[in-house]
Amino acid sequence: MDKKQKGSDEENQEKTQEKNLLISLGTKKLREPAPPAGTAIGEGAALDRDPEARSAPITVPDADREGHIFTMGATRSGKTRLAETMIEHDIRAGRSILWIDPKGDNAIFSNIVTVARETGREDDLLFFSPVFPRYSVKIDPLSHYFMPEEIVNHVVSGVRVREESYFNIAYEVTLVVVQSLMLISRSIGERPVFTFRRIKENRTRRQTSFTSE
Repeated sequence: MDKKQKGSDEENQEKTQEKNLLISLGTKKLREPAPPAGTAIGEGAALDRDPEARSAPITVPDADREGHIFTMGATRSGKTRLAETMIEHDIRAGRSILWIDPKGDNAIFSNIVTVARETGREDDLLFFSPVFPRYSVKIDPLSHYFMPEEIVNHVVSGVRVREESYFNIAYEVTLVVVQSLMLISRSIGERPVFTFRRIKENRTRRQTSFTSE
């Protein structure tokens, strides 16, 4: 056996020993590619791994969450719990979340409050509920607008009529009231402020009259 072949055999033997050592130390799993950074939503099984090392986290890459996610499942299959996991991840990551729940799941709301406290973001938490006005933040749908028609649309959106002509009358009257109040406010150098009550109280010509000094 020449020196070249002997050296090659020794090198192969060293590589084999190193490979066996790495496997025995369990570093084979550590050398596998790490899952992409994102939201962890549970655990699954990687079928291409050894049976003893198949457990793997299931994550949704952040890039894939920029669009919409549609979750389907039967009752009590875990749809809300999936959303709860994603919400907790975003709160801890410093992101903002908006949770709309018409059924009022107390468990998920309690978890949101708990995570907000744990991360020092309790002051960022805003709760809106017409059922609990004492604890709810206030929303003014008439506070911000670009055109007066936006105010009018908010006001007449709750009008229920049998004939469209009655709706059109309500729309035109409300538009006149809104435009009149805007002119009055601007003439005295104030920003127009609208409320449903103020618009109602100024729905007649006499009520919207104004005489400048």
